[in-house]
Amino acid sequence: MGYYTASCFLSSAFFIYFNSLLFFTFHFHMFAYCIESKHTRSIFYSLIYFPFTEYCTEDGRTFIMEYIRQTIEQDLPYLYQISLLTAFSGLDGTPYYHDPYCVGHYYAIPYFFFEPSLCFTAVDEYNRPSGYIVGTSDTVAFNTWMSSYWLPPLRQHYSHINTFKSENEENVIRLINKGPGEGVWEHVGYPAHLHINLLENLQSKGLGKALMLTFMENVQKKGVAGIHLGVDGRNTRAFGFYEKMGFTKLKQPAWGAVFGLKF
Repeated sequence: MGYYTASCFLSSAFFIYFNSLLFFTFHFHMFAYCIESKHTRSIFYSLIYFPFTEYCTEDGRTFIMEYIRQTIEQDLPYLYQISLLTAFSGLDGTPYYHDPYCVGHYYAIPYFFFEPSLCFTAVDEYNRPSGYIVGTSDTVAFNTWMSSYWLPPLRQHYSHINTFKSENEENVIRLINKGPGEGVWEHVGYPAHLHINLLENLQSKGLGKALMLTFMENVQKKGVAGIHLGVDGRNTRAFGFYEKMGFTKLKQPAWGAVFGLKF
């Protein structure tokens, strides 16, 4: 009986040891590969924040694609919330707005109703929407639609608003009442544009890059020649992000910068 017990114990111990060895050997090689590819931090995120979903590809880039999906109607309340929580140059804009919906009314939600195929949501580990990217492949057509169909019902309310909590809120409501107007960059090789926002709990984990690459892949399928976007001058962190994504600075007006990318 003692021999049988000892045998079972040794077998169990060997099984645990062997599986542990395989586990640590695998992650050691992954760790070594990511050091070589200068993505050490990303592999730690994969083990701590997003277990078993992040991986290093052959060229060293890291993606967390399981946490990105097509935007659905049920995401829209979250998109309004994210728009507000990132409305102050990427930081929480809640203290600057009486109306918590005006930012989303202009910068997020209309894109879902115009071109839902270019709207994507990033979720956290609890499957809660915590980021998004929205945009259009045809800025001219989008601006026409927005001015003709989306904004008129909103103006019935916002045209009577004359008290603002901040200059930020006044600027957004002025845009709602005025409309997007005629742009320049959509006529010189950058017909698409986008807006991207991530809550702090999803930042620096590769999801911003993954959202951008997802959008770029899908907009290229529509035969688009290029993308442009505007960045608030106070959001200096975003400047480096877009440059790393391949965008170049097209213009630097007083309020920030316009970036563009041609395919």
